[in-house]
Amino acid sequence: MSRRRTSLVSVLTALAALALVDIGAAHGTSTPPEQSAPIHQLASARRLAFPQPALTGPIDDIVVVADSLYFDHATIDFGPTNSLVPRVQSILRAELGDPTIRVRNLSRPGLATAFPTGARELGFINVADYLPQIFPDGAHLPDLVVLAATSIDLNLNAQTPIGELVPRLVTAFGDIVDELEARGMQVVIVPTFGVNDEMYDAVKSLDLGVEVNCDAHRRSQALNAAIDRSDLPMLFPRFIGLDGDHDGSPDEHLFVDFNPGLVLDDGLHPNEIGHELMAEQISERLVDVIGATR
Repeated sequence: MSRRRTSLVSVLTALAALALVDIGAAHGTSTPPEQSAPIHQLASARRLAFPQPALTGPIDDIVVVADSLYFDHATIDFGPTNSLVPRVQSILRAELGDPTIRVRNLSRPGLATAFPTGARELGFINVADYLPQIFPDGAHLPDLVVLAATSIDLNLNAQTPIGELVPRLVTAFGDIVDELEARGMQVVIVPTFGVNDEMYDAVKSLDLGVEVNCDAHRRSQALNAAIDRSDLPMLFPRFIGLDGDHDGSPDEHLFVDFNPGLVLDDGLHPNEIGHELMAEQISERLVDVIGATR
């Protein structure tokens, strides 16, 4: 059994308890109270205590594989332009002093990690089925794949106990990483963004006609904690600076003021402010791990 598989087995045996553990407490840290500090300072302080994924160079061509939180909405009628990935490219080029670095966005709305089954009529697809489409035999392969953990699996399987669902997702991540590495690509995993529960539950309740409490943000944090405890190459443990009022859920102002008639203020899809915060944290960490190879 490989080192990764051995580690995964040990992780999965303890995952039932992770559903009740806050990611900050699990690391012996909490979200800093001084949320007025610039986000890059907060990210810099946090990254000092987090192990750095070991990559080898050169890394000049990067691909982002994620769901609608990263997808370029300008190509379809799906809300405002999402500048997250272009912003990451701009920051990397500036911070690494290399104008040739390319960051390609191969994200797709509805891209799940492993589930759901039987929901393809809604446009959902899992990563295992998607990879052969974007990396067919003979295709140019990137130096690095940035794989974003999605909350789709959690949200569409909300009735499945997190202690059952998360281990299956961690195993799926291991299979994805193994496949990409076997084909010569390096991989880092970005944690799931989380959900503004108050808004998300209100929209779900309206849609279903009954009051629901999906506890979506805590479920996302449980997934992040589980990936972190495996030996999978997680880029950082969680997004910080998005919960300025410390209520345990990303702030409402990051999810409002979309164009009328396109995306609802759903508590799930961040606006441009949220995308900027995400891009800055991803870029900060990528500058570190890529810079270490140069």
